[in-house]
Formats: sequence, structure tokens, C-alpha cells
Amino acid sequence: MPDARPRLRPLELFPVEVDGQSLICLRDPSGLTDRIGLLPRPAAVAAVLCDGTRTLAEVAAELERRSGAGVTASQIAELLDQLDDGLFLEGPRLEAHKRAVLAAFRAAPTRAANHAGGAYAAVPSELRGTIAEWGTQIAGEPAPPTLRAEVGAPAVLISPHIDYHRGGLTYARAWRALARAERPDLVIVFGTDHNGTDWPFTLTRKSYETPLGAAPTDTALVEELLARLPDHAEGLFADEIHHRTEHSIELQAVWLRHIFGADAPPVLPVLCGSLHRAVTRRESPAADPRVAGFLDALRAATAGRRILIVAGADLAHVGPRFGDGPMRAPDRQRVADDDRLALDAAGRRDADGFFGSIAALDDKNRICGLAPIYHSLAFIGREGRQGTLIDYDQCKADDSGTSFVSIAAMTI
Repeated sequence: MPDARPRLRPLELFPVEVDGQSLICLRDPSGLTDRIGLLPRPAAVAAVLCDGTRTLAEVAAELERRSGAGVTASQIAELLDQLDDGLFLEGPRLEAHKRAVLAAFRAAPTRAANHAGGAYAAVPSELRGTIAEWGTQIAGEPAPPTLRAEVGAPAVLISPHIDYHRGGLTYARAWRALARAERPDLVIVFGTDHNGTDWPFTLTRKSYETPLGAAPTDTALVEELLARLPDHAEGLFADEIHHRTEHSIELQAVWLRHIFGADAPPVLPVLCGSLHRAVTRRESPAADPRVAGFLDALRAATAGRRILIVAGADLAHVGPRFGDGPMRAPDRQRVADDDRLALDAAGRRDADGFFGSIAALDDKNRICGLAPIYHSLAFIGREGRQGTLIDYDQCKADDSGTSFVSIAAMTI
């Protein structure tokens, strides 16, 4: 039986149509459960009303007030039993499952290639063949400047983290900038934590496996950061389980192995939490001492090394799939203009200008790469060569083509 004041977990909720019936799909972005919930709209409303502030009777009363249909607390309890069984509710069942999953993750020698066979091919020869085909398709295009990391002058690559099926050519255009580059001493990958977390950064000691081999995590650097930030140590690992299924870093690890092979440089994989609070307050993320402290410690711990920073970052998420109206041609152009304003600031190495352009819109376009790009820019600072925008695209995000995710490739 769910708690007296049940709370629905942070989930993805979006409309779907099944056999002509309009339903709301519930999906767990954290990957703690791979179950999918399909609820009629009234049941979905009831689930959302379970926010930890209402009893079952109060949920039933509020749903009845909104819908006009008679609803009882026992009916709500029956729905919640099903949601609890699917691990969609906060509570003891979820916590026990989470502890077991985290223990298994920490016991494993590496972080498994969780999205192989889904977001990209799991068979090495097939994966290499797909990447080679993208290379053939863009072979006639002007090659971007080679991206070089120098001591005291870190280089930044902004790459998508959308699935390869939709963003493959943009990935190929981005990573071609490293095809003739010297091997950096270290690659810092800032990736979006789609599960959200109050802590701005989440570390792991696990190396990321890929079908092409592992991208080795620099565990000595992890330990040095923890030593430099003793007051942050617990927070930096509080949500380590998010690394288990998060795709934003994994999809960069594949390209690191493709470009550098078995000689892939050591990696520091860093998941970046939401900057929603900074957006709401219209204040620079650097005002958070945890952000400034981590970036200062990272600069000190990596001084004297040639550093490549990869921001695994998509841009806008708009349309009915994300709660908006349909995106028509004028809407697409508006979003492209908004994206370009932010990318221009990124190209100028202006972290606060990049953040400010998005905060000024209340992040209405849902820029899920906001944190990785901001932290990359804040780390490198304003001095140095300007960036080059290599590619921009808007990728279909629903069957009707009225929702999309925008992506870009940029080098700095």
C-alpha cells in the first residue's frame, strides 16, 4: 500500500495514441525501471496530484472537482498500488530497489554500454560501418579546423547527445575536428544529467564501456578532486547511480574510442545537474559556491595538462511531445534564432552571456545542454580563440513532425 501522502517520482509524461485511444505514457528517465505506464488521462491526472501533499481522500476529492466524475479513495489506492508495483512512486519499495541497483553498479568493474543496441549499434563492425557511412556522406564538405588542446589553452567540442539515428551526421561533423588532432592528456566530458539533481556535478570512478572498448576514467584525478573538495565529497557521489543509464556521456565515449582507439586518453566523466534555480533567480551559476569551487579545483588539479573538454549537449526540446503546441515553420525559425543567439555567445567564450540568453527566455525552449555548455565555457574563460559553429539541425521528436530537438556541433 502506498504512503498516506503518496508522491509520484520524477518521470517523463507525454501523450500517445494506442488503438485509437489517447493515453498518457509514463517513463522513468533514470532507468531504475524499464517499465512503461500507459494511463487514461483522468488516471494520469490522479497520479500527478500525488505530489506528497495530499492524502488519498484529498486526491480523490480534487480529481472529482476537476472532472466532475465520482472518485473514491479506494479507487485511487488501487491505481497507486499498480504504480508502486511499477516503481513509479517514491517509497520503501523504490528505495530497496535503488539500493540493490546501486550496489550492483558499484560492484561492476566498469559502467556498461547501456544504450548499445538502442541509441546505436552494439556490434563493433556494424557501429564502425555506420560511422564510416556518415563520413562518406560528409566527405565533400569543407573540413572544420583541427581542434587542438594545448597546455594552458583547453579546447572545447560541443557535440550532441541525441541518439545516433537522428543526430549521426552532426556527430560526424563535430568529431571530424579531432580526426587529425594530437592526443590530449585528458578529456573532461560534461554531460547532461537528465534525471536532475540539486548537486551541480556528479562523479564516478567507473570507466565507460563501449562496443569499441572502454573510455578509461582518470580515477587518480577523481581522488584528487575529492581531496581538494572534502566538504563536497558526499554530494559529488550522492547521485552516482545516475551514471548507470545516462546517455549523454556514453555517446561521447563511443566517439573517443573511434577517434583514438586503444590509445584513448583518460577521461573525467562529469554529469551536470539542473541550473533551473539559477534561471529562476536570473543569477549566474557561478554564484553557487559549489560550482565555482568545483571548477577552481578542477583547474588546479589539471594544470599543466593538455585538456579537451567535450560538452555532450542537445539544445531545444519543443512541440507537443514536450507540452507545447505544434511547431510550424515560423516556430522553427524562432527557435533557431533563439539557439543561434546562445551559440553566438558560446562562440565568444561568454559563459554568462550564453546562460543569460537562455535565462532571459525562462528557458522556455528547454535547453537540456545548458549546464554542460555553461560549465565548459566557465572552465576555459574568455581569453583565447573564438569558436566555430560546424553544424545545426532540428531533429524530429514525434510521428507528426511537429515536435523537435535541436542540436549543434561547435569547436572552441
